[in-house]
Amino acid sequence: MKYNESIRVQRERFQAGLDIDPFIVRGVILSSWRRSLKYGVNSVIEPAASADDEALRASVSRNRDLLEIAASTMEELVVSINDQHRVIGLCDNTGLVLHSIGQ
Repeated sequence: MKYNESIRVQRERFQAGLDIDPFIVRGVILSSWRRSLKYGVNSVIEPAASADDEALRASVSRNRDLLEIAASTMEELVVSINDQHRVIGLCDNTGLVLHSIGQ
């Protein structure tokens, strides 16, 4: 069983109130799951809606100043994170991703 599949199984066990394997789920992850449960965070992951090209263009246009101001800071931030797998994203007030940088 692949690691991601093992985590998924453990998460399902956690959500069902069953014991989980501490050798698979790190303590920091289990703590996060417990906090989410405590605060009523919806654990069901729903597919994100896609915006059409026109909606994206309109939001980019409305947020042009924000994009211009944030671009250099995003560049500096992504360089300062010493990790190969990093992405910095900038979203509008609805959660639509306007710009992302990294890999």
